[in-house]
Amino acid sequence: MSLISSSTLGTTSIDGLISGLDTTSIISSLAAIRTRPVDLVKQHITRRTQDIASYQALSAKMLALSQSAGSLSAGTALAARTATVSDTSAVVATAGSGAAVGNYELVISQLAQAHKVSSGAVADIDAALGYAGDILVNGTAIALTASDDLASLRDKLNGAQAGVTASIITVSATDHRLILRSQTTGADGALDLNTAGGDLLQTLGLLDGTTTTKHALADGMTSDGLTSRSDAIGEALGLGVAPAGTIRINDTEVAVDLAQDSLEDLADRITATVSGVTATVVTDDSGDTTRYSLQLTGDAAPTLQDDAGVLETLGMLQQGVAHEVQAAQDAEFTLDGYAIARATNSVDDVLTGVSLQLQQADENQAITLTVAANNQAAVTAVQKVVDDYNAVVGAINTGMTWNTETESGGVFFSDASILALQNGLHGNAMLPAATLGGNLTLMSQIGLSSDRFGLLSLDTGKLLEALDENPEGVLRVLTTGAETTDDEVEYVSSGTSTADSGAGGYAVHVTQAATKAKAQSAELVSLAQDEDLTINGSYVVHLDAGMTLAQAADKLNQILGGNDLPLTASVVGSRLQLESNFYGSNYGFSIASSLDDGGGGTDLGGTHAGDTQATYGQNVAGTIGGKAAQGWGQWLTGTEGGVKDLKVKITSATTGDKGVVKLGQGFATRLANYATQTSGADEGLLTRATGSVTDDIDRLNEEVTTMQAGVDSYVADLQLKFATMEGVLAKNKSLLSYLQTQIAGLQGLSVDQNA
Repeated sequence: MSLISSSTLGTTSIDGLISGLDTTSIISSLAAIRTRPVDLVKQHITRRTQDIASYQALSAKMLALSQSAGSLSAGTALAARTATVSDTSAVVATAGSGAAVGNYELVISQLAQAHKVSSGAVADIDAALGYAGDILVNGTAIALTASDDLASLRDKLNGAQAGVTASIITVSATDHRLILRSQTTGADGALDLNTAGGDLLQTLGLLDGTTTTKHALADGMTSDGLTSRSDAIGEALGLGVAPAGTIRINDTEVAVDLAQDSLEDLADRITATVSGVTATVVTDDSGDTTRYSLQLTGDAAPTLQDDAGVLETLGMLQQGVAHEVQAAQDAEFTLDGYAIARATNSVDDVLTGVSLQLQQADENQAITLTVAANNQAAVTAVQKVVDDYNAVVGAINTGMTWNTETESGGVFFSDASILALQNGLHGNAMLPAATLGGNLTLMSQIGLSSDRFGLLSLDTGKLLEALDENPEGVLRVLTTGAETTDDEVEYVSSGTSTADSGAGGYAVHVTQAATKAKAQSAELVSLAQDEDLTINGSYVVHLDAGMTLAQAADKLNQILGGNDLPLTASVVGSRLQLESNFYGSNYGFSIASSLDDGGGGTDLGGTHAGDTQATYGQNVAGTIGGKAAQGWGQWLTGTEGGVKDLKVKITSATTGDKGVVKLGQGFATRLANYATQTSGADEGLLTRATGSVTDDIDRLNEEVTTMQAGVDSYVADLQLKFATMEGVLAKNKSLLSYLQTQIAGLQGLSVDQNA
């Protein structure tokens, strides 16, 4: 006995017990006939799924082409350089992309070296030094206790991040030397050791006790630079215990307490006390941090006498080094006869793009340095693009074939998107690069050619010849180049959507010039009242009554620079001006004054004291090639059509026509852009082609689902009909048996129940 099941109805039928028919086989055979179209569609789905793999493989090849062409378009390989020297034991040279080609004569007379000093002999490395106080190393305060020994001093020096490395050399059991080495080479990296009013460094034999002027001027001297002009000097230096004493300037005594006195205090006291000497606080904002120093000047340089190490701590005087192991010195060399000094032996700022590692000095040896074009790198990069291009074209050609025996086409046969892709590739590869002119415009002139199958080949000898004879021309033929006809327009960049402009170029028209945020004071000679200006709601600058405009601008710049605010104060005519460092509406500032307008101050800010006035710059506005463009500061960027993503910088302060920008795109740029565009989201040819196959598979799957549902319904219907038939037959057979039994009873006959 056989069973058949209907998954749709969830019922089970038994083969024909009454009819004797094999209903399972009958239904299965009928279902198989109905399932044949479903199987054919499933086979089609399998083929289309395999097609997807081919489209994905083509996409991967297009990505490789986009990357190699984009790399070549960047121009790095075309500007590759090699650097060689006649003596690699004396110097090692490397050249980066774009370094100037040429030959140079190098003579190294002296190598840079770091300052190294030694203490005298210390008998017991573990014995307490007995010094409680501070020392200054390269301006960093290091606090010591009486229990510190030579080893702990070494450890504190290494942990202070003071630009020094400390170590101990044990000469013998009773001779230990503290070695200090500057972490910076060059003359300016000399170790700056300061007793900070104590005598430990002399006791250890690091300093010799003789003092000289540290920062001499023609008519005076200055102190070390401090980070504050108004805080106590000891606090500014980070000292736990600051020295105090009576110094002598030109034999005049001046009391000094570095724990209490600021630079301004000392300047005022010295000027008031010492005749013929002017003391001022000088500002130096040339570095990352604004520094202030005390400057003493007179008809002749003042004479100084220290007491308790006050002037030495201040950095007016310095002690000599007792045991110098290695002098701090710059590297000194000549290049083509020009004398050059650098603080390090790694030199990368003498020849643009060339790095030199000086290793051996010999003032009598002339070394030849040669920087040459690395044309083989360019050939390798071009060949990589050709190979990736041919991989794409080869895959397309294979997919476009027609098999006459099977009368079937390849995976890409009759796909209009792939055919358009094939034509576009060839056009972008072999299109002349004539926009910027020149003797080289054709791909064939640099060794690129195409065969009848659309495959490229590269004549490396011809490319090398072109690179030797006309490297700029090769650059134009392969990459992106741009020219502007107006000095106030500068080409910045372009994108994958930007089109070659052609010889006519893209016209640039400015409707609004870029400006900086700016605020000016009333016309002034000096300030009549004390005034506080608050910048951006947070930074307060106090201006004193009597200040000139120049002094006010200097004070503002100290605060602005010290807080990294992108603003600059200056004097314009008889006005104090505050201006943003950047152009555009994204850069602005606010300013408020503690005085009303007309109250004797700058009249910057709002009309009334405390009112805030904000000011912003404006972005450049205009069009490129007659198309819409977006302004950002001085940058104007195309937003549509062939100028999309074309960016130029407009330095003009006026509106109107600003000439044209010519944008020429060569072989690598065109291929990189085209490969990116065709593989891009939604609109790309390859993306659309792949999407079409995916859509086809989705449609076929839906069709299979619908057809399978029909088959399942058909099978269920057959099961029901056969079951009904068996039921009718069973009922009829039962009735027949009943009638036979009745008749037999009437006749007295025996009835065979199995008949």
